[in-house]
This record gives sequence, C-alpha cells and structure tokens, in this order.
Amino acid sequence: MTCANALTMTAADLNYFRFFPSSSVVFYYMKPWEWSSLGFLYKGPAATNKIIMRMMLAIAANDMYRQGYFSTSAEKDAARRRGQYHYELAVKEFRQYLEEHGTATNNEVQKVERVLESTSETILCIMFLMITYEWYFGHSIKHFQLHLEGVRCLLKAHPEIFITRDVTDMILTSGIKLNKGLSFIPSQLLLWILYMEISGHSRGLMGSLYDTLLESEHSALHPDYLHQCARIWGRCLWAEEYPDAQILDDMENHRALELLHHSVIIWNKIWQLASGNNRDLSMTPETLYSEIMKFRGLYSDMFITAKYATSLSARRALYTIYFAVCSFETQILYHRRIFFPTSRTLNDIHRQAIANILEMLYKQYSVDPKLIQRMPWSIFMVMIETEDPIHRDWAVERLRELRHLHEGHGYINLLVDEVLEGQRMYPGKMVDLFEILQRQYKRADSMAGGFPSNLSST
Repeated sequence: MTCANALTMTAADLNYFRFFPSSSVVFYYMKPWEWSSLGFLYKGPAATNKIIMRMMLAIAANDMYRQGYFSTSAEKDAARRRGQYHYELAVKEFRQYLEEHGTATNNEVQKVERVLESTSETILCIMFLMITYEWYFGHSIKHFQLHLEGVRCLLKAHPEIFITRDVTDMILTSGIKLNKGLSFIPSQLLLWILYMEISGHSRGLMGSLYDTLLESEHSALHPDYLHQCARIWGRCLWAEEYPDAQILDDMENHRALELLHHSVIIWNKIWQLASGNNRDLSMTPETLYSEIMKFRGLYSDMFITAKYATSLSARRALYTIYFAVCSFETQILYHRRIFFPTSRTLNDIHRQAIANILEMLYKQYSVDPKLIQRMPWSIFMVMIETEDPIHRDWAVERLRELRHLHEGHGYINLLVDEVLEGQRMYPGKMVDLFEILQRQYKRADSMAGGFPSNLSST
C-alpha cells in the first residue's frame, strides 16, 4: 500500500502502524491517545511525512518484538529486522532532507531560516522519534549521542525557531480569543528529549543539553519555560475543540508533573556535580540537598496524597502522582548513595523515602504490573537501600522481568549485577554506586557500540 506521503507499506507495516497507539512509548506518557501529542503527530504529520511514519513503524515493530507479540521465531526476527530497516532508512532520508534545506550560500541564509522556522515541528518531531528509538531500542550509545548532538547544533544555530509567547497576557489583557493552531509541540518534544538525555547520562552520554539550553540565554529554551509550554499545549492547539474533561485532566496532573520536572532536573544536577561538570561552582552536596528539601516541602500535598490514597482509579492523576513522588524520593536516595557512599546512617527522610517507594511500587504492581515499567530507576535504588531481603529480592525479580523491554532497563540490570556481586564479595560493606556508574560509563565510551549484544537483542 502506498501512502499519501509516498511511503509504501507492507501488510506487516500496517500491523505495526496500527499497534503504535498501544506501544510502550505512548503508554509511558499516559495522556489519553486522542488528545496526546503523539496522537496528534500520528494523525497529522505522519500522514504527510514519510520519515515520521517510518520512525513510528520502527518503534512499533521493535516494541512488538520486545514485548513478545509474536508466536514464532521467524515472526520475531522479521519484526526486529523490519524495525531496523525503517530506522536506518529514516536516518538516511532525514540526512538528505537536512542537506536539501540546510545548505545555504550567503544569499540564501534568510530563505533557509524561513524553512527552518516553518518546519521546526517536523524537524523536532523526527529528532524526538529517533532519540526515543535509541533510548528504547538502540544498540549503540554513539547513535544516541549523535542525535542529541544534532539537537544541540540545531538550537545553537537557529534558536529563533523557538518563540517566547506570553499567552496569558495576550488573552487576558487584550481579550483575544485563542484561535486553533497555536502550537507548543516543539517545546513539549524538546522537554522530553531533555528528560531522555538526563536519564541516559550514566549510560555513556557526553555533553549536556541542559547546559546548552541555559547557556543560550534564550527564554523560550529555558527548561522551566519548556515545561510551562508542555502543560498548556493541548488547550492552545485545539482551543474550543479541547474537551472540558481533558482540561480537568491537565489540571489534575499539573502539580505532579511539575514535581516530576523538578525531580528530573535534580537527577541531572546530582550526576553533573558528582562528575565535576556542574555549571554552578558554588553548588555542594549540602546545598543540593537543601534544594531537594525545599521542593519536598513545596510539594508536600503530593507526598501526602501518595501516602494516603487507598485505591487506584481509572484517573491517570493518581498514577502521575505515584510516578512523580517515586521519582523524587528516588533522588533523595540517589543523592545519599552518590555523595556519602560509606555512610550507614539513615535519617528519617531516607527511611520514609524507602518505605514510600516500596509501598507505591507494590500498589501499582498489584493493579497492573505494566505501571512499574516506567520507574526502573526507583526499583533499582530501593533495591540497594532497603535492608529487608524480601523487598530486595522482590525488586531484583521485577528488574529481571523488565530487562529485555528497554535498553535502559538492560543497563540497569548490568548495575544490579555489579551491586549484587559487590555485596556477595564484600558482605557488610557499603556499595559505592558512583564507582560502579563511572566504570560502566567508561566501559560504554570505550566500547563505542553501547552494551553487550545479549542485552540488545533477545
């Protein structure tokens, strides 16, 4: 079948494309499909751009393969190879696209800048999907790195494709009625790219998109502004067509997503400070801990809700709260383990963090085991910190179940192996997590091809 975007799809491709709305990537973000940014890209840009459609096919095929949707080895191998085929061809076609639109003489600079501005959503969408593919399924950290370098180069060369819009003043002061089509999709996608890079730092990634955004001194590229845009993009894009139920859904999830945002930024700061690459030279482990405690106080309502909620409903707000609180509590444990690796002293905050993470993991797993696929780092950190062997064994078992679904999960299982080996060889001795992370970081960098093939293909 030949699509309107000139892409020819096989019968298997049609199955992959139909599966995409049910994929792990869509599930991870948990926004109802019809009003999600991925749903918008699927129904709109993918229909007119074959590179975007190829990337969705590549992601869906690999996801179906990893999740075991096929009964025969031939079907599994065909899906894996087809996903890789679409990915490699998409990379080639994207390179050609950029060469066509990005090669400029002095007389053509303004023309190219107009092209870049008008196609910014397409460019960011393709980059986001390629980075997502590498984050989930990539066999080489270098490919992950190259795509991130492409994003940094684009932002440095053409920051004007991101515009600071004061939508609130525009509407409330002038009384203008928002027209359908005001899009913050590039901001949403760039924010997600930032989150993926931060979560992948210890896997061997070099450089820092976070630093690039801040060093640009462009208000539209500040991580907090990107997050602000991400919280309102649906209302601005669809305007009056956006249902009241989705507006309420956005509002219910707002504070939890804010907390999650701060958690990811703190994750980045911990790694950069420990690695000696932090921008703020006045930052110390103690000042960073004070910052963590400040946010913990500001979002105390989220922690209380997560603690005392007695049931899980169909509303995604509670899942978002659990995800955000788990992530934040994990940074508390991560901070301690990185900066004070030999300390056996657990204060009340650390004990509460361990208990809270375990309780939330158990709750979610009892309702739908798929829910904890989104938080392997939390499972890993609580596995290290808990002193209860029953909880530790449960956490290890859950991580083993996830190891083949996602390259990041496979990487965490390598860390689990090292931690367990260290505990076996030196019983009673505190495991130095940062030493393990550095060793894996250097190993990934020296291998120049990511992690062992037995984790990259199952």
